[in-house]
Amino acid sequence: MMKTGILMDGAPIELIDGMLVLKDRSARGQSEGMISPRHATGISKLDQFLQTLKSPGYFRRMRSPSTLGSTQEPEPDGAVVRGTIDNFTLQHPGPRDLLAVMEVSLSSLSYDRGTKLNIYARAGIPLYVIVNLNEDVVEVLWEPSESNQTYEQQKLLKIGDVLKLEFAPGVAISTPVAELIPPPGE
Repeated sequence: MMKTGILMDGAPIELIDGMLVLKDRSARGQSEGMISPRHATGISKLDQFLQTLKSPGYFRRMRSPSTLGSTQEPEPDGAVVRGTIDNFTLQHPGPRDLLAVMEVSLSSLSYDRGTKLNIYARAGIPLYVIVNLNEDVVEVLWEPSESNQTYEQQKLLKIGDVLKLEFAPGVAISTPVAELIPPPGE
């Protein structure tokens, strides 16, 4: 569709269950096409955190598609990928490449806890992080159950806690949760 001009490159659309779905990055009461300033700030804070990943053979990927099957090409807000950037010039990272996916959630929280969680667990993504801007917490999920389409383990981190993500032995990053949560203002 991009080649024919039906969709513009960078359009806030992702392939979910074989359907093109508009990404909701709005604040409550805004049109779905609007990007909430708090959501955009949350993405920037997530990006800043993921930039601390300096281990060779691993890199961060922001707001870019991941191919999880023929009908699934979600666009997580952030991801940690095994390999190098140049490994993905011909295809997007797939389930074996993705060590973690992250979503910054405001108006999309129920979608990120439901549909997105199911897709990521079914694909076997080892770690799923939701920066929940509704409750100012970070939800960390691990041990995906592909058959149950859920994660067996979950931890809720509040302001005052530290988020530590380990992607492989000796490959970890951490930050205070407060560094990921933009101040309220909407």
